[in-house]
Amino acid sequence: MNTHPRPSLRTHPRPSLRIRPRLRLRIRSIRTRLLVSVTAAQVSRAPLDRGEVTGITRVPASDTDPGSEIGQVGAALNRMIDHVESSATARQRAEERMSRFLSDAGHELRTPLASIAGYAELMNRGTGKSESVLAWRRVSAESARMTGLVEDLLLLARLDEGRPPQSVEVDLAAVVVEALWGARAAGGGHDWQLELCLDAEPLVVGDERQLHQVVVNLLANARVHTPAGATIVATVEARHAGRVVVRVRDGGPGIPRALLPTVFERFTRADASRTRADGMEGGSGLGLAVVAAITAVHGGRIAVQSEPGRTEFTVELPSATEGHAHDRPTSLVPMNLP
Repeated sequence: MNTHPRPSLRTHPRPSLRIRPRLRLRIRSIRTRLLVSVTAAQVSRAPLDRGEVTGITRVPASDTDPGSEIGQVGAALNRMIDHVESSATARQRAEERMSRFLSDAGHELRTPLASIAGYAELMNRGTGKSESVLAWRRVSAESARMTGLVEDLLLLARLDEGRPPQSVEVDLAAVVVEALWGARAAGGGHDWQLELCLDAEPLVVGDERQLHQVVVNLLANARVHTPAGATIVATVEARHAGRVVVRVRDGGPGIPRALLPTVFERFTRADASRTRADGMEGGSGLGLAVVAAITAVHGGRIAVQSEPGRTEFTVELPSATEGHAHDRPTSLVPMNLP
């Protein structure tokens, strides 16, 4: 009988498992570096010089851990991609707007130029005296139309540059009264009314000529889009709220709902639905754009509410002074009195 003890089976200890988490972290770090590198390479190949930039792959959120340096790099890269895409999209939209603007401006200038050329040719043919007089009148009218368009374009360009307006104290009530008398002369077939709601002085700080143009454009817009005999009311409000408000309300057919969001954009027209009473060709589509630009540069706001039978434009401007109550009642002044 074998009395020797059997050798014991000795097992070798397994390698420590502590290395595995470190290995996983290392693999993850290498993977994140590769993702960041691939993403950066994709950004470098993106056509940033043209069109919209969209669809660039981001670093996955799981690899943007702010607790690690490489994760911070991935998060920063994602933010950079967001900025690149938004900037490229904004640039693309600006280029498209500029292209449409130049196209529309060229079309608007071409129309009066073609008319002037046609009437000039008619005069060169040696027509009768009456035809020559008519041709001269049309040439003068088209020249004035083209001059007004160019002046509006130049004014919009100056306002786009952000030039501050003149800083003088302006009485908006006086501005509205003067503009109303001019509108009455241009459209005597309408019922022009002035409403004053003044609990404070209606004083603002700005360029009086530009503010006058705001009111003139709003009144002209109401006149050409309403039939003869329609009532147009201009209201000036100063209510101790630090704002002076000018409203122009008419009883015309209204602005289509689909057009309201773009009514203050350049070359926007509503002539298809707000038919001009005089049957003349519509304006350039710059009048309300000029109103909005002047209002904005004076720190104000403009809004419009419209439905069939009622359209009201509201311009709010910062008051030059809070003023004191004058206990003046609201008054409604007709402007068609002889």
